[in-house]
Amino acid sequence: MFPQLEDYLASDPLHDPGADDEDEQWVVEKLLQPDASNVRTTDAVLNCPGCFTPVCYQCQAHAKHNRQWRASEVRNCVVDKSASLSMGIGDPTEYFAVRCEICKADVGLQDPEGVYHLFHVLESLA
Repeated sequence: MFPQLEDYLASDPLHDPGADDEDEQWVVEKLLQPDASNVRTTDAVLNCPGCFTPVCYQCQAHAKHNRQWRASEVRNCVVDKSASLSMGIGDPTEYFAVRCEICKADVGLQDPEGVYHLFHVLESLA
């Protein structure tokens, strides 16, 4: 870094040089679940397109469909089980709408196994 910048940051009472590392550690401990190899990873952080509220901190990108995500847990969402949806005529699988708890925007579907399929979301790199 530049010497002047280091002096400025050292004298700035609002600057905490360890804050980013502490925040990252908190996210890893509180929001990400370990996988089979005990590694906490995610492909993206997903947000509601209507109000930008975070709806998923740990997800996996769909292998074939661009901008689709799969997750076992969501936040700030409600599942509407009052009406079931299907993917097409003759498909017996029932899906339920997943909506943002804050603004009620549709963000995806939940399948019968409880897996969330999120596709009306804004993703950010994790």
